[in-house]
Amino acid sequence: MEHLPEILFASSIVLSRLYFIISSSKDKESSDHIASNKPHTPPYKFSSTPPPPPSTTYLNNPVNKVPISVIPSSPWASIRQIVGQIFPDYNNSDFSHSSGSLSHLADRLLCEPLSGGLSNLLFKVTIPSNNDGDLNIYLLFRVDADSPTEAVALVNKPVECRIFTMLSKAKLAPTFYGQFQNGRVEEFYSDSSPISFSEMGATAAQLQFPNNRLSYAYSIAELMAEMHSLRVPENVCETKQIDPPMVIEQVDKWWDWADDIDVPDGGFDGIDLLKVKRDWLWLKGDILFNNKPRSHNPSVGQKFAHDNVFTHLDCQSLNIMASGRNFGPNHVKFIDFEYAGFNSRALDIANTWLEHCDMNNNKADYKTEFPSLEQQRFFLITYCKSCIDFDARLLDTSHFLEDFRREVLKFTLLSHLNWALWSVIQYDQSEIEFDFLLYAKLRLKMFADMKIGLAYDDII
Repeated sequence: MEHLPEILFASSIVLSRLYFIISSSKDKESSDHIASNKPHTPPYKFSSTPPPPPSTTYLNNPVNKVPISVIPSSPWASIRQIVGQIFPDYNNSDFSHSSGSLSHLADRLLCEPLSGGLSNLLFKVTIPSNNDGDLNIYLLFRVDADSPTEAVALVNKPVECRIFTMLSKAKLAPTFYGQFQNGRVEEFYSDSSPISFSEMGATAAQLQFPNNRLSYAYSIAELMAEMHSLRVPENVCETKQIDPPMVIEQVDKWWDWADDIDVPDGGFDGIDLLKVKRDWLWLKGDILFNNKPRSHNPSVGQKFAHDNVFTHLDCQSLNIMASGRNFGPNHVKFIDFEYAGFNSRALDIANTWLEHCDMNNNKADYKTEFPSLEQQRFFLITYCKSCIDFDARLLDTSHFLEDFRREVLKFTLLSHLNWALWSVIQYDQSEIEFDFLLYAKLRLKMFADMKIGLAYDDII
């Protein structure tokens, strides 16, 4: 295939998130997700001395790299050397119980391979401190694929690294400890797990007391507003804030790749991809570029919905971490920012609402799982109140909230199309045991159903 080098990396995008699924599984014992290499157990009692800080040479630095590569077939020696570079004072501190040799550091680290990585290997590394673990440092090593062709991908790695650095500094992402030659080291959120798709919506109690943090929905809306309000330096993202939404170019590119993929007859159950492509041209022109949906004089709510802001664009349940102990009750943190960039705020919200449905298991029931009208309004009000420089008086006007909400619903079309194309590419290239073709089919079917519903004003 002409675009094979660009596509190969797609599987690693999904794989890079699998360790969170593994960590949160309630159906398997821990031995199920640890490879045959057993973690190294320290032979003595831990110190209660806090570990030394990481090196400022690599911490939150998108350029500098430790001059060491992790060898996938025998990773432990190189991982320990990298930890020694990123935490250079470790061996010379009382914390290490050593005189500074790497052999002592090797005796202290706990290294656990996480299964699920085929082209993107994942390792959890623990720098232990004391018996109760309160002062432990937990690291995630992400090791890139061996093949140099996989470095050109659906994700621009230098851009992703710059974004991750920015978010780490803003405390909106795991701490970015540094890069090595073929990967990076970041904070591993201990004692946390991803929420379920069924936990994303506002609960009945939350709707009754909307000003109290009684559900994850409150925190998701709040955290999304914080991300959307970020002032992003011009040299961070691939596109500028004044450019068209990033996803426009992305979908165009993915269409080109998908055109070269052979899908078996009947694979989409009669869905006409040529018609869907014509729909994309309509969607891109009429709804996005003109920024004048159904009108040549868009309202304040419509304009607000179309504002280009810094978006996550993949706020599905597996990328939303919760930990009552570490984050606080009903607080969450986002992870995985491969698709972050400048897009319409309505697109990020629409994408998140669609993830209230059980898409990860290909069992989505949009009629029963998509946010209700009350849940939609709660989310938007909470979101608006959390946006920096938002004029709260707009919520008292007669049309602002409804106009904003209707625009979000229209952007569900773009979300469906974006991830349908992504899944077609994954179907062709990924070795993950997941029915990507079914996922793409479900997305395309909902694209068609949602378009009809919007056309006849027959939608929530």
